Amino acid sequence: MARSIIPQTMNGVRTPIDDTLPLTCAIESSQLIEGHGEYTIRVGRVSNDSSGSWLVTKRFREFDDLNNMLKEYGFDIEFPKKKLLGRTDRIFMAERQKGLQVYLDALVQQLELCNSLAIQRFLDPDNHMMNYSELALQYVSMFIRSTNNIYQIVEQLPDFGWRYNKSYFLATKTGAPKDERYLLSWCYYGLDKAFGEKDIANCLKLLKSIAHPLIVPIDEIYANEIGTLTVYRFYSKGSLKDYLHQTKPTNGAYWKRYGRKSLSRVCDLNQIKNFGRQILEALNFIYDNGLVYGHLHSGNILFDLDQALPIKLLDITTGIAGVSSKYRCYMSNLKQIRTLEHCDIYGFGRILYELSTGEECPTSACMEFPTTVPIPVQHILLKILTTTGELPTILELLDDPFFQTSISSNIERFQLKLSPKAKEAFEQIARTVQVRLEGDQAKIKNVQRRTKLTNHLMSDEEKLKRRKERQAKALGQNADSNANSQGASKNLQRSISVDPLQLSTQKTTPMRLLTTYASVDIPSISQASSAVAPTPAPPPPPPPPPPTSSVASPPPPAAEGDRTQLLNSISDFSLAKLKKAKTNDRSAPKFKGCIADLCSPSRTSCYDGLAIGCLVVGVALAIILTMWLYTGSNITTTTSTTTTATTSTTSSTSTTSTTSTTTSTTSTTTTPPPAVAVSSLAVYCGCAGFTLSLTSIAFSTVNITYQWQSSPTGQYIRSNINSPSSSSSFAVTSQGGSTDYQCLIFVVNPSTMTLISSVVTVVTTTNTSHCQTKSVNCNCCGDDLNTFILIGESGTQIYDINTGCAPNSYDDRTLESVTLYLGTNYTFEASTEYSGSEKLAVWIDFNDNFHFESSEQVASYPTTVIANTTVTMTIPSSISGGVTGNHRMRATIAVGTLPNSCGSSSYYGETHDYTVNILASVG
Repeated sequence: MARSIIPQTMNGVRTPIDDTLPLTCAIESSQLIEGHGEYTIRVGRVSNDSSGSWLVTKRFREFDDLNNMLKEYGFDIEFPKKKLLGRTDRIFMAERQKGLQVYLDALVQQLELCNSLAIQRFLDPDNHMMNYSELALQYVSMFIRSTNNIYQIVEQLPDFGWRYNKSYFLATKTGAPKDERYLLSWCYYGLDKAFGEKDIANCLKLLKSIAHPLIVPIDEIYANEIGTLTVYRFYSKGSLKDYLHQTKPTNGAYWKRYGRKSLSRVCDLNQIKNFGRQILEALNFIYDNGLVYGHLHSGNILFDLDQALPIKLLDITTGIAGVSSKYRCYMSNLKQIRTLEHCDIYGFGRILYELSTGEECPTSACMEFPTTVPIPVQHILLKILTTTGELPTILELLDDPFFQTSISSNIERFQLKLSPKAKEAFEQIARTVQVRLEGDQAKIKNVQRRTKLTNHLMSDEEKLKRRKERQAKALGQNADSNANSQGASKNLQRSISVDPLQLSTQKTTPMRLLTTYASVDIPSISQASSAVAPTPAPPPPPPPPPPTSSVASPPPPAAEGDRTQLLNSISDFSLAKLKKAKTNDRSAPKFKGCIADLCSPSRTSCYDGLAIGCLVVGVALAIILTMWLYTGSNITTTTSTTTTATTSTTSSTSTTSTTSTTTSTTSTTTTPPPAVAVSSLAVYCGCAGFTLSLTSIAFSTVNITYQWQSSPTGQYIRSNINSPSSSSSFAVTSQGGSTDYQCLIFVVNPSTMTLISSVVTVVTTTNTSHCQTKSVNCNCCGDDLNTFILIGESGTQIYDINTGCAPNSYDDRTLESVTLYLGTNYTFEASTEYSGSEKLAVWIDFNDNFHFESSEQVASYPTTVIANTTVTMTIPSSISGGVTGNHRMRATIAVGTLPNSCGSSSYYGETHDYTVNILASVG
């Protein structure tokens, strides 16, 4: 049984993403790694990406390689200039970071270009690590075998279309003319997949039965759990887009055919009218018969001016596969687009724009048009490429006077009869697309609303407005507090004064009534003072002296004779007449120094003494803090038990306290946090050692020695594996089973103390699986095994081209198998993406012991690997300890020196694992 192959990511599950949605990029930081500048980019995808955003790290050389590739296609985006000297200067790196940010901003504006595999792997490598063309070849091969080899593949067409996950193959058909070619189109399922592959296959068979002059006939269809395959007859003249760009489908990759270097043409008014009418007739047939499409653009319209009807719609099966439309990034911003019919009407408007200008409309909506667009076409476009109102229907466009032309009469009479079950299936497909489209529109609308609100709140005008409001509010609160305090004082005065009219005529200041020496009984004041400091009540003051001549006595009131004496005493009150009361306050602490005299008139000298004392304490604390920072927090703290006796001596101006202290101390040393033990390899494979080291060392490394210990995992039987050394790292050449490692750290502080690091475990692989080798930094960074071609026996081969850099620099490609004979020499081709000093080696695990031994090396290339380097592989005539059959073959490329098979010693490199079937020679 054939093994099913499912596209996977690193965690084993393919992330559901919509690559037609736009990307956002922001460079967050830059850093120097091994003398090279690396830039950390935060990338985000709009709407349905549940992960929100992610980080990718790129070197400037990777930016430069991408820019050079885009230049070949005519995309001349502003790029920072190179510099030979001073590349690691911080100021220069900051300027380069700004230039790269401008470059990324311009790049993500090229929405169609961002759907290329190169851009997707550059900005979203984790979701695009699979080899789409290789897997597509396997699925197409399965289809060909299911048809008894009726079709024979002539060649694969890389980058034939704008979708990176859609692959095309040119093939011949048994019984067909020799010059007739067929196009096999493999497409993975999209996010709008409505049901299982069985129902999808039934819908595809229904589309295969359509025979319409404006729709490309389907020669064969195929569907499995991964995607669909459609076979058409190959049209050498290409699509309407080929006609506008004056190119042919055989002229190379998509971006080269339609890049900015390509010349474009425009159509005259009569051509626009005729082509538009035929497109509308084809759309009317589809939706009038209950079918679905949703993928109308110039690349999906076959075009041949030699035919009476030059227009034929292509790829009507794509909608059933649930694949997103090319213009979905635009449709998600237009609320009037809700159904698949609306999608095709919108695509029709963009085709009219492209026919009139020779290029696609750069925005989702357009209200002003270039002068090359005829006025009648502008009237049509204003109805379609708008942000308001409802879109016209297909029938309304057919009835428009501009499209009133005569075409073949048999088109109108052609009808397709669908069963109720088939109609329900196509309705389900349309509903699935509509639900996700409306959901994305709602999400984008919410994002736009939040962005608009944020921009409004962060605008200068709004900030100034909020600042004024805060100031006005603060002034209002101050005014209220002042008013409240004034009201309180007025109430207080009213509680004291009996007749405000009489008191207003006095020349004595009323506020004197609030002095502490007043003899008037005020309940509210006494309550407040008692709440603050509960002191004993002072003795009653002496009676007021008789009034002096300096103070005029007010005339007695005409009425209320009972209050005359009280008012006279109040009016005659004077501070000068009062005697100072002597109070013996025993409620304060028993310190008779200057602290007890703070409220006395002679407290000036006391303040000076306190200031000097605070200064001395501050200097002492500063010295202690400096010593602590200098010694790395390894200072001795003291715990004291103190018995204090106090002797007081009193002078005429201040009171001096002398304290004699008896102290018992216990010294303890602050222990630094433990260091963290790490290993350069988490899994020991037997063919390469590893290095132990320490990180997170939070103490001074002066006068420190290190001793490493090992123990079988989980047994806690420690044994020293080295003598104490000043180096914190230790190289382990080999180990038996899985082992725990820790380090004893002897610190002189000032006496010697011993610290113990954390434990790191290195697992020894069992004889059940091969180890996954990797370069030191887990990133091939261009030094990848980009091409590996090995032609074997019986038509078998390994044909890897442009495989790119795999995550963690390891690619398990054991699904690819090749048959080789014993005692035979073979040649294979290999290449990398970096022109450095790459070396190559190949092993075959003949004895299947899950280790690649030195005796099992079958090829090596110690000189520099360049593009399409030919290497000889020698299969021995006999296998020591092994048998014929399937074995694992490992090919490793590395920088600098020949790699080993189980843990490259190079900083950059990549490893591929394949399957070889070793057979005895047939003579």
